[in-house]
Amino acid sequence: MNKDELRTSASGGVPVTDDLVDRLAEEAEAGYDVEVLRSRGGRWAIGSADR
Repeated sequence: MNKDELRTSASGGVPVTDDLVDRLAEEAEAGYDVEVLRSRGGRWAIGSADR
């Protein structure tokens, strides 16, 4: 994949532009409040006793 293809790719229908990448990077570098993030669920850990 070349640089032009990366710029025209989409994530969930939203074009991934250099501006979007910069804004997301700034947000990530600022940090996230772990209490606000939602649990995504998923598979149980191997050997998990919480089943």
